[in-house]
Amino acid sequence: MDGKGPILTAYIGLPAQLRKLRLSSGAVAAMPRAVTALLDTGSSMSVIDIDIMHELRMHAEDMLTVSSLHAPLELPLFNLHLQIPQLHGAYDTEIGMIGARISGSQGIQCLIGRDVLQECVFTYDGIKRSFMLNFSSAAS
Repeated sequence: MDGKGPILTAYIGLPAQLRKLRLSSGAVAAMPRAVTALLDTGSSMSVIDIDIMHELRMHAEDMLTVSSLHAPLELPLFNLHLQIPQLHGAYDTEIGMIGARISGSQGIQCLIGRDVLQECVFTYDGIKRSFMLNFSSAAS
């Protein structure tokens, strides 16, 4: 993958159990939503833009105190289904993600942190502005 640096399209959706519950009760269960994600080795946890959580009608499972440059912040924690497509298959998991306002001029809607990156081999070539992400190699 190359071009703009370590940015990719990921898919965020309801965890399987919540999706089944909503469908069985006759409620609408939103399909997974494509998001523009930045691979962020500086973030210990993955983060999703709070506006997307409102679109999916998600409610926080908990509140989490996180460190910031200025002071600790209380932010909501959401249980989500995350899918990252690869050349051969996809990385699929259910994960807790922090909800925060992160959308900006670059259009980043999600930060993929070390909680996910620890499951893969991630190589970034800054000169070529390209990266490789391989989840299947992480187990070997």
